[in-house]
Amino acid sequence: MTTGKAIEGKPYAGNPHVRFGEGEVVSAAPRRGPLPCKTIMHGKFALAALSASLAVAASAEAMFLAPIFTDHMVFAAGKPMRVFGTGDGEVAVAFRGKTVKGESIYGKWCVTLPAAEAGGPFELVVEPANGRRRVLKDVAVGEVLVMAGQSNMQFKLGESTTDPKTWISDPMIREFTTTRLEREEPYYAKDGWIALDKSNAGKWSAIGYETAIRRARSKGVPVGIINCYQGAAIIQAFMPEELARSPRLSVPGRYRCHFDEKEEYYSIWNKSGTLYRKQFGEIVPFSASAVVWYQGEGNTGSVEESGLYAEQMAAMIGQWRVDLGDAFLPFVVVQIADFDMCRRQEAWRAMQAAQARVPELCPFVKTVKSADICESDKGIHPPTKWRIAERVAAALE
Repeated sequence: MTTGKAIEGKPYAGNPHVRFGEGEVVSAAPRRGPLPCKTIMHGKFALAALSASLAVAASAEAMFLAPIFTDHMVFAAGKPMRVFGTGDGEVAVAFRGKTVKGESIYGKWCVTLPAAEAGGPFELVVEPANGRRRVLKDVAVGEVLVMAGQSNMQFKLGESTTDPKTWISDPMIREFTTTRLEREEPYYAKDGWIALDKSNAGKWSAIGYETAIRRARSKGVPVGIINCYQGAAIIQAFMPEELARSPRLSVPGRYRCHFDEKEEYYSIWNKSGTLYRKQFGEIVPFSASAVVWYQGEGNTGSVEESGLYAEQMAAMIGQWRVDLGDAFLPFVVVQIADFDMCRRQEAWRAMQAAQARVPELCPFVKTVKSADICESDKGIHPPTKWRIAERVAAALE
């Protein structure tokens, strides 16, 4: 690992694709591949090099914003606001009277706007030298929560016990859903940021909705949630493959016998590193206010597997903090609930114990207990989510 301090407008050497703000201390894995370099050449070699350069310029890829940048988006207040995308060339980004310029490296670009106070709506203007000018409207700054995990995080408000008559509309609460490998979501990355309305509330993550409305009420700021979940997912899918397979974190196959790992259909997303690349990778290095994590059921195949979960979780948290450029990014871990079929299983209890232990291994992490406030007779998905959300919201204070 490397740690360093960035210079405004220059790429951080640890990751040439990311431009951090001046003086921002970051940690990142060592970069792969050489940085561009200049070579002095003469005569026919210079002519050949010039011809090659012109050919490359002619084939330069057009510049595009990452999918998370759309109308109605929410930036995290008090955090560096990174705007990024793909393509080759220079780019200028303007927001709230400030303009930052940058250029691509290896087909990717990222510029950092200074941290801002909560508010909105604003316009974000992106002007690439090699692409279409974009003006994003109704952009807010407030609290951004990454809602990650498996099916209990994915569980929809319309499936919960919350009375539809109480659902609210709030244009300053928005959600963005990362790309899904399972085609059973009402919204996808292509739909951009969706503002909360009574007509669509039932399609939101129940915990995401219930947490967001409480945070908006208590903080008085816009709230954006980023959905990064997949039902029947295992934690290894949310980690880089090389990290998940490292000797200290890998679980021997004979101990990995949970249905979620054995079902062939689930293998679409349950290979190590798959969701890390396909979902979480889609938002890197977007700044977030906090991450709420509700997962673990899929890793209860044995006591041995559950017993290693705290170490896996700590490693994943460390990696996500590096990727999002925030060493102090808070995490709230929701401890898996009880249900009748599993409440006597040792592996299930071992998982709950492991999740309770994560804050001992990682700073700025809180574990929220759910077993005492969730139904135990409704299967693996207890439908009363607002009680859990109350605890999550309180843990975020």
